[in-house]
Parts: sequence; C-alpha cells; structure tokens
Amino acid sequence: MDVPAGKTVTTNVGDFVSVPCAELWVPCGMIHVDTVTWMTAAGGNFVMDPSRWEYRLYVTSEGTRSEGWHGELFHDADVVGPSPELATPMGTFAWVDYPFAWGWHGWFHRAWVPAE
Repeated sequence: MDVPAGKTVTTNVGDFVSVPCAELWVPCGMIHVDTVTWMTAAGGNFVMDPSRWEYRLYVTSEGTRSEGWHGELFHDADVVGPSPELATPMGTFAWVDYPFAWGWHGWFHRAWVPAE
C-alpha cells in the first residue's frame, strides 16, 4: 500500500496513519491511530513533520569567565523564533535567555536545561 504521509487508511483491523520516515530513531510507516495518539500525548519523540530540522550551537569567548552559549533551531532552513518550548523530531527544546552576555541564549534541548 502506498499511502501519502499524514493520510489515514481504514482497514478491517482499524485505522492507520502514514507517518513519514525521516530519521531512523523515529517511529514511522503505517501506525495505528490509537498508537499515534498515545505517542503524541505521552510526549514521545514523535512529530509528524517530514521537513528538515537542524540545531546549531555556538560558543563565544570559549575558555574564559565570559564564555557564552547560543543555540539556534532551524525548520526547513528558517530560523525558529522564541517560544517557551517546542517539540521536534530531536526531542523537546526550550528557549533560554540569560540576562548577561555570557551564559545560555536561545534554544537548548530540554534535557540540558536545569529544573527551575
């Protein structure tokens, strides 16, 4: 069966949605709609978006007391603007903006950000 990404097919064993295969570690193919709902609600590494995602991390004044880190997130070659959190195929990212030139600025993986 050749089903376009995002389309649903009804069979005698249930409804299945076609999830594009973008990365090897992300579930893809024909997945039961109940499973897709569970993966989305449970915060799994699941984003139905076949567009390219890219993460860049820059270090300024490396090795000094003024060292700073700046994280950028790109979606389909466009810079992603600030928001509290964003789910991507690479996991959830959080926006951090330290009040000084040093420290963390921009997008960082949620697992890297210390609990508040």
